[in-house]
Amino acid sequence: MPRVPGAYLESRRSGILDAASRVFIRKGFASATMAEIAAEAGITPGAIYRYFESKEALAESCFAPNAQAVQQKWGAPIPEDASPLDDLMSLASATVKLLDEPAEGASTMLFLEHLLDAVRDGNGDALAKLREERAHSILHVRSRVAAALEAGELPASLNAGALAEALVSFYFGARLERLLFPAADTSAQFDEIGKLIAFARQA
Repeated sequence: MPRVPGAYLESRRSGILDAASRVFIRKGFASATMAEIAAEAGITPGAIYRYFESKEALAESCFAPNAQAVQQKWGAPIPEDASPLDDLMSLASATVKLLDEPAEGASTMLFLEHLLDAVRDGNGDALAKLREERAHSILHVRSRVAAALEAGELPASLNAGALAEALVSFYFGARLERLLFPAADTSAQFDEIGKLIAFARQA
């Protein structure tokens, strides 16, 4: 049996994700069916299950790529010759700029739909996973804030955990704002936060 090229498999998977995103946004996660997604993608429902074991797994994959990319960047070690605070602010700024990507609006809508369904249905496993992802985000940010504190780049009285939570909360709030106000300049908003942190650095 001839081997299917990896590029073909990846193209097929990407096509399924694109189709699923359109259907989820149009109908909502709860109302969408795998049959509708398959029809949107121009394939049979059975073909989807070769790539995704369930509708839940498919929905998670629709908004996971950017989230995973962000987590990988934050999880990487701070370069030895870099200022921990500069590294923190550079990463945070780049993360906020991702909201300018065209696909981010759809990703945020899918995330919210998934979250609301989990809350409404009392899906403890889904909620636990979402909370775990947020906790990981806070942990990554906190480690960089702590490094900046250790380097003497921030006031010793600063609470690393609270600042990390505040930055992550800003990011989630910025995602919602971009849905309500697509033209909102969330990068400029974050730049103002950066100025406050820079002021604290000089204090």
